[in-house]
Amino acid sequence: MTTTVCDLENGIITADTRWSAIFPLNDGNELILYCDDTTFDKICIVGKAALLTAGDGTLIAKWKEWWMNDRNPTTRPITDNALGENAVNLAIVDLVNNDVIFDAGQKNALFCLQTNVIKAFAAGSGGIHAASHLLNTGCAISAVKEASKEDYYTGSEVKFLNFDTTQNNLEPATYDYGKIVNGLIKRGRVMTKQANTPTDVGLKVQDHPLYSDMKKALKTGQAIASAPVPGLSRFKWTNDTEKKFTEAMDRVAELT
Repeated sequence: MTTTVCDLENGIITADTRWSAIFPLNDGNELILYCDDTTFDKICIVGKAALLTAGDGTLIAKWKEWWMNDRNPTTRPITDNALGENAVNLAIVDLVNNDVIFDAGQKNALFCLQTNVIKAFAAGSGGIHAASHLLNTGCAISAVKEASKEDYYTGSEVKFLNFDTTQNNLEPATYDYGKIVNGLIKRGRVMTKQANTPTDVGLKVQDHPLYSDMKKALKTGQAIASAPVPGLSRFKWTNDTEKKFTEAMDRVAELT
């Protein structure tokens, strides 16, 4: 439930701020509870390296804690959820050399056929819409905004990070998953795909008849807030993935 864009050509990373939880209904439809101002960003900077995340909020919180404090590849957090499926999409970017030094999970890449170089990528549920817009306009910020018009799980508020200057509008870095839960419970809104369009804002969560049930499910962990990526569970970490990850973290150590 997200859109992230990494434009290597122009040196900028952008991401929406939406975190969501899904509540299935008996009629086969789903309630979408979302919040766009949890203060839990999907971009996290350490030195001149950036970690881009999407997926299961509880697992991403552990990854951000590790990224901000430890960064030892031998103690990296898990990426599988309780079902044993991969639930974290990652990218690590070298902000000095405009280089993606690690990638785990599905991305929509913009590839230059003349130079055989990836110029940019977009990820998340709105990734395909963002990639299309980026290809036509070259603007990573408006690409996320445009994706929000087509994707229920992408918000219109955009966070950015400039490679050269590290100028950004990110919130103070946090790995407190409770901020996401509190945002959903206190400032969240609810909509359904059947009754709403992606640009609708929905109903205040407190005004929804199932508010108490949704609040309890989030508080007890029965419902997980996330920013999922299509096909995320199909990605598998291999020995080659681990090797590339270790090499990437050696680079990160040089950048911090």
